[in-house]
Amino acid sequence: FTGTTFIAYFTTFVHNYIGLSVSQKEFSQLINYGKLFLPLSLSHALDELVAKDKLANPYNVVHAFQECLSGQPHAMVAVLTDCLFEMLLTRKVLTTLLELASPEEIFKKRFCLPEDLINEYFH
Repeated sequence: FTGTTFIAYFTTFVHNYIGLSVSQKEFSQLINYGKLFLPLSLSHALDELVAKDKLANPYNVVHAFQECLSGQPHAMVAVLTDCLFEMLLTRKVLTTLLELASPEEIFKKRFCLPEDLINEYFH
């Protein structure tokens, strides 16, 4: 892994093991959603993790990724990482569906979509 932050580790992992590219903007939006919608304990853990300029123990993050790959996340970092993966995949599916949908359908159902996606689409 390259970098010293959780953001660097997460984006590298997502790119190398899942094959998705995540921009800084996408990751920031993902973090904002996490802070808003995750349970309070995970939201606080996320806030602490992304605020650090350097990970105190990068092994814990790598181990969390391994737990996620095994399908059995136990540690707080692993559970948080698993939630972020799910949120990222959901977001990627939504953006792909937006690309496939007709403008009329998107406009009719715009109230069901996240505000930032609507702003991005109708920009």
